[in-house]
Amino acid sequence: MSQSRFDADALAPLLASFPGTDVPPWLAQALEAGLGGVCLFGYNTPNAHEAQRLIAQVREASRTESVVTIDEEGGDVTRLYAARGGAFPAARGFGDIDDPELSREYGEAIGRVLAAIGVNMNFAPVADVNTNPSNPVIGARSFGTAPERVARHARAVCEGLSRAGILSCAKHFPGHGDTAVDSHVGLPTVALSREDALAQHVAAFRELGSAPDAVMTAHIRVPSLGDGPATIAPWSYALAAQTNPDALVVTDALDMGAMTASVGYAEAAVRALDAGAHLLCLGTSIRRDGENMLVEAHDAIAEALRSGRLNRDELRSRAERVRATLAGRTTASECTVQALESAEAHLEAGGERASRRAVRWARGSSPVARHVSTAAIVDARFAHDYAAGKGRTFLAPVLEHRGIHLLPADPPPGYESPQVTFVLTRLGSASDAETARLEQAAAHAHELGSRLLVLHTGVPETAPLPHTLSSPAAVLLTYGASRGVMNAAADLALGEVAR
Repeated sequence: MSQSRFDADALAPLLASFPGTDVPPWLAQALEAGLGGVCLFGYNTPNAHEAQRLIAQVREASRTESVVTIDEEGGDVTRLYAARGGAFPAARGFGDIDDPELSREYGEAIGRVLAAIGVNMNFAPVADVNTNPSNPVIGARSFGTAPERVARHARAVCEGLSRAGILSCAKHFPGHGDTAVDSHVGLPTVALSREDALAQHVAAFRELGSAPDAVMTAHIRVPSLGDGPATIAPWSYALAAQTNPDALVVTDALDMGAMTASVGYAEAAVRALDAGAHLLCLGTSIRRDGENMLVEAHDAIAEALRSGRLNRDELRSRAERVRATLAGRTTASECTVQALESAEAHLEAGGERASRRAVRWARGSSPVARHVSTAAIVDARFAHDYAAGKGRTFLAPVLEHRGIHLLPADPPPGYESPQVTFVLTRLGSASDAETARLEQAAAHAHELGSRLLVLHTGVPETAPLPHTLSSPAAVLLTYGASRGVMNAAADLALGEVAR
């Protein structure tokens, strides 16, 4: 693919994805020709040092300063620490602690790591107000159920990121918190009145004021606010401009089911720009070829420019706004091995403190036992968490590090029974499938004489009720399944930490 086939104005708004830990030739050509930037995923960043090396390649190939983005929300939604687990709880943990300074410290801690590797924009914080406890995609990623609390902590994270020199991007405008469909797989509809949509969801973004440097759109329909999905609807961009006139507007990933199943990937790219987007996140290259994704979006935009459907001067003006916003942010000179090691050490210490403050017992539960030597783990989480990637728990290595031997939860006759059975839930009582899996695990634990401990990784409102189970149980609220909260949960469950 030669540079000559590219239209620089069609490339400028695009945030491409690509496989692997090296810049492929097609991406280098696009960066040289004026590609807006890249979005990194877990498959690009097996560790922070590899990410630092990769981003140096991106910078070297870029004709101008490129936007380098990543999703580092904390909790389960992490790209840098997808392999070994993040150090922090999910946002709801911070919201329930309700210490804005702690949220600010988190923003600065992750910002320092991002600055050290060369990222200049973080797709965080989540400013959705999770008013639907059964929400399959937001849940504990939100700071809470009230706009005031969400805004208080989202603003603090923005401030922390800014201290570290990282651009923040609040998401998902105008609010994804009252949905029952995951926009990764379908197009959700928010059936609220205009008054309620503004007061319960847009309000959080309004209260953020100018704190976020950018806002990410939601792939949702809100008929009371206007026609069509927000990502490609002019009304949502006008509303975002009223909320924060200085913020860039970035789309959520255009390869998500909400877009591909409604208007199609390439058409969504053109419509989003026509509506007012500054940057288009193309999505992951897991299901589709990254080069083809870039070419398809580029060609659709280039044709829209040639036909006059898109205004070239307007796109150039937006590209200049992006460059102006980037000015003064992370530079290559800050990306040293020493800076990264220092930032990661700071992050780990902060994550341990935050996780210990967040993880707590539910409904009068208490430590399961001391001197536990055997345990079983049952993952009852049913629905795939597309935002976090493949569902993982870091509980197993945490327990093994303590010398606890892991056994089957339903051992064959004659085999040793586990002293404790840990069961992980996410949607909890909001999911019939998870409830059935939990009840099955409880029945097995009761038969084996194994103590049952539920680690609920989702919102507290859907935590399982111990008295409804066939086996006596204790329930811990863990705010995700990251390495940090699993460590804190194991310590608390096994009576190793005084509270």
